[in-house]
Amino acid sequence: MNAESLTVSSVQRQLSESWSNREYGQGVADNIKHIADFLSNFEFSCRNKIDTLNDKVNLLERKVEFLEARVSLTFIRFTIAHTLCTNSIVAKEESGIITAVEIRTVRSNCI
Repeated sequence: MNAESLTVSSVQRQLSESWSNREYGQGVADNIKHIADFLSNFEFSCRNKIDTLNDKVNLLERKVEFLEARVSLTFIRFTIAHTLCTNSIVAKEESGIITAVEIRTVRSNCI
């Protein structure tokens, strides 16, 4: 009977260890699943935020390009107007059809 009780006790101990190992393994598996879910949600959230920021950056880049073109066009117009005005004064001075007072008045209007 002593050998039989040792065998039953040994089997019970093995079953208990097996059950403990399975519980531990299930706990590890559950934790891994929670980590994977968190990482998946985190990735989705980050991608969404990056897409939103990318859209905002693209919009700002288009606005900057528009403003650069506008400033460039304004500068070109100013340069052309100034050149035309200066050339007009020089031509009138050389031809003698404009007085010194008129030259000062026209130059002040030429910017």
